[in-house]
Amino acid sequence: MKTYTLENEFLSIEVLNQGAKLLSFKHKRDGVNMVVRYEDIELYANDTGPYLGSTIGPVAGRISAGKFGEHQLSLNTPPNQLHSGFEGLHMQEFKVKKTDDSLIFENTIDHSRDGFPGTIQYKIEYKLNGETLELDMRACPSEPMYLNLTNHSYFNLDGSETIYEHSLKVASQTVSKLDETLLYYGDTIDVQGTTFDFRTKKTLRACLESDHEQYAFTRSLDHYYSVPTLQLYAGNKSLKIETNAPGFQFYAANYFDETFNDEYGRKSKNHAGLAIEPQRPANEVNITKDYPLYSKTSPFEWKTRYSVEFE
Repeated sequence: MKTYTLENEFLSIEVLNQGAKLLSFKHKRDGVNMVVRYEDIELYANDTGPYLGSTIGPVAGRISAGKFGEHQLSLNTPPNQLHSGFEGLHMQEFKVKKTDDSLIFENTIDHSRDGFPGTIQYKIEYKLNGETLELDMRACPSEPMYLNLTNHSYFNLDGSETIYEHSLKVASQTVSKLDETLLYYGDTIDVQGTTFDFRTKKTLRACLESDHEQYAFTRSLDHYYSVPTLQLYAGNKSLKIETNAPGFQFYAANYFDETFNDEYGRKSKNHAGLAIEPQRPANEVNITKDYPLYSKTSPFEWKTRYSVEFE
C-alpha cells in the first residue's frame, strides 16, 4: 500500500492506492482531519468493514440473496452480499497519476470471483478546487450492467469522540424503510414528526439518542435520503455536499463497538462519524426493473463536491 498526498492553499488530502481510500481531508485553517482514520494504517489492507474511506463498487450496499439479474453473487454477509463482496473495489490496488491539483486512480478489474460479469475500467479522481474537494467516479463495463459506486468516508468535522454535537440539514420528505435484515425493498417513511426529519437544521444527538421502531435492527441511522445536496455542521465549520447521484445513504457508525483505535489512539466509539455515501438506493436491482444499465458507450459517472465553509 502507498499513500499519496495533495494540497492547495486551503485543503490537504491523503489517499491510499488500495481502494482509493480517503485517509485524510483537512482544511488548513484548523488542521483537523474531517474523516475517521485508523491509527494503524495496516488495518486498511483487510478492511471488510467498516470500510473507512473506501471506494465501494461495482455495487454499493446490500443485495438481497446476492441476486443480481441472472447472476448469483458471492454472499460475504450471508444470506446477502454487501458492498460487492470479498474483492470489491475496497480491496483493489489502483495505478496512480498525480497532477498539480488532482490524484487519479485507474485500473481495469475482473470481479468474477464475486459473481459480476465481464471487466470494468475504473477512473477515480480526487481534485482540489479552492475550498472544495471534487470526487469524480467513472466506470466503463465491458458489457452492459448495473453499477452503483460510492465513497464510504465517515465524516467528523471537529475530531471529537462522537458526532452527537454535529448538526445536519437534509431537505427530504421521505427516508428509506428497512426490513429486519437491513434490506430496502422500496418502502419509505414520511419524516414528518419522526427522528429522521432534518428538513430544518437539527443536532445528530436528537436523532441518534432517540427511539424509533427501525432502530430495533439498525441500532440507529442507517437510511437513504433521495436528495442531491446536504449540509453537515460542527461549531463554526460546515461541509456542504453536492452530487449528481440521486441521493445519499447515511450510516452513523452504529457498529464500531470500540473494535479499533482511531488516529488519536482512542477506542472507536459508536457514532464516531457519519458515513455519507452518494449513490442509488441499495438493492435497487431487486426492487424495480427501471434501473440504469451502463456500457462502453454510456459509462457510469458520479460527481460529488465537498465544500468546507467557516462562519
